[in-house]
Amino acid sequence: SPDTEENVASQTDGIFRNFVYHMHNITRNSQDADDTPNLPELTAFTDEPLSPAAQIGRQLATIGDDINDRYAPHFNQMIRMLSITPDTAYEAFAGVARRLFRDGNINWGRVVTLLCFGYRMAITVLQRGIRGFFSKIVGFIVKFICKERIAKWIADQGGWVS
Repeated sequence: SPDTEENVASQTDGIFRNFVYHMHNITRNSQDADDTPNLPELTAFTDEPLSPAAQIGRQLATIGDDINDRYAPHFNQMIRMLSITPDTAYEAFAGVARRLFRDGNINWGRVVTLLCFGYRMAITVLQRGIRGFFSKIVGFIVKFICKERIAKWIADQGGWVS
C-alpha cells in the first residue's frame, strides 16, 4: 500500500546515513579499501542495527555495491569536473543528479544510483580534507529527493520499505 510523501521525506536522512555507513563497510572490505578513507564521519555511525532505517540502508547498500563498483570511476570523474565549493555544492550535485532522471522515468535502480553518487561525493569531499561537509551532502540527498518529486514516487511504491 502507498506511503506518504512526508513519511518518505522524514525517513530519507536516516536511510541515506545508514546507506553510506554500510556502503563504506562493504567498500572497506573489498579490494578498493586503500581508496576509501577511514574517517569518523563514515565509521562512527551508531544507529540501532535492527532499526528500520538501518535495515533499509543496509539492503540498499547491498544492492548499490554493484552500481558503486561499476560507476565509481564515472562518478569520480564528474565530481572532479564540478570544482565543488560550499557555495556551489548543491547546484553541482543537483545538476548531475538531474541527469539520472531527465527523461522523467523514476525507478529503484536510479534511486540507488542517486544514493551511490551521493556516497561517492561524500568520499571525495572527505578525501579532500573538508570536514563537517558530510551533513550537507545528506541534506542534498534529502532536498533533491523531495524537490524533484522522487519522494512522491517512493511513497507511491509503498515507501522505503518496499
